[in-house]
Amino acid sequence: MTTVDPRFTRSVRRWLWAYPRRWRWARSDEVVGTLADMAPPGTTRLDLRSGLGLVVHGLATRRRMRPPLRHMARYALVNAPLPWPYRGWAADRIASPLFFRGPLLGLAFYFVGFAVLRGLDGDAPPIDLVWAGVLALTCWVTPRGALRRAEAARHLVGRPGEPPTPWDQRAAWVLRDRVAGRSLLPTLTLVAGTVALGGVASAVILGPGPLAPLAASAVVGAAGAVRLVARWRRRLPSRPSQPARRLLVAGRSWRVSAWCWGAVALGSPSSWPLTGLSAPAARASMVLIPTALVLPSLVVGWLLTRHGPDDLAVVDVWRLLVGVGPLRVDALQRGVVPAAWLLPEAGAAGAPIAPSPAPPTPGIA
Repeated sequence: MTTVDPRFTRSVRRWLWAYPRRWRWARSDEVVGTLADMAPPGTTRLDLRSGLGLVVHGLATRRRMRPPLRHMARYALVNAPLPWPYRGWAADRIASPLFFRGPLLGLAFYFVGFAVLRGLDGDAPPIDLVWAGVLALTCWVTPRGALRRAEAARHLVGRPGEPPTPWDQRAAWVLRDRVAGRSLLPTLTLVAGTVALGGVASAVILGPGPLAPLAASAVVGAAGAVRLVARWRRRLPSRPSQPARRLLVAGRSWRVSAWCWGAVALGSPSSWPLTGLSAPAARASMVLIPTALVLPSLVVGWLLTRHGPDDLAVVDVWRLLVGVGPLRVDALQRGVVPAAWLLPEAGAAGAPIAPSPAPPTPGIA
């Protein structure tokens, strides 16, 4: 058996992206092997004609495997569950990188249109378009794991009387995901500090606006930081273990999303006339007041978690800041697992009894 050149395999798989995910999961290896046998020796990439043929047939396959219009309309308008023959299509959509980006990008396009219309009148500052573009990027990179899990629970769990499919999920008790404080708090602190500096610059240029709300928010923010230090020293040594928690490290998508939302907050004053806040001083205050509330606690939380336990989550820092009494123990949550897993009893995590036949769907199991 001849070995297929990895470069040829990557080339074919790039063209196969035109096919549905479930089709690629089932048949991509077969297609790669067939095309490798037909290609001349030493070929490192698929020729253009064959690639375009794959694209045409892939789009046709997507159209054939798509639910009928009446089911699509109910799914899009009221999020109605699809019939079981189209559960694979729902699984593909939930696992897609484009999942749930439409509504948020629609909001960004609205602001783009608003900026363009203002530009036709000759009075649109360029920051409008920049802010709308940053908002679109922010919508693109924001993690959506919780939305994927909720959609999987609604659309991939089989109902009584339906035949099984390879994409079936089953309701179960699963671990609760939490983000590690040491991995995310530094980014949140730097973002809030950058937004605060931008607010100070706006206040210098446009005027500080009302000083009483700004002073009150600064006092409340400082009091929150002091409270966090006091409760950290009192409650952290006796904190309970968290057996029902899965600690996640904030990856690049989390950090990029935080910076993008910070840029949106910093650039939003250019679009605040939509809400009637046309006074320049009011725009500067709308940036400074929220950052004065949260920045002291973020700085203190960052410094404390640097030398604190590795398994401390962001939610623990939040509970120390606003909660009362000892830290709460996370409980197992209702979720979904592949149907090949046992349905666990309440209060216990399930264990797999056989490898799952379903294709990998990130963020739902």
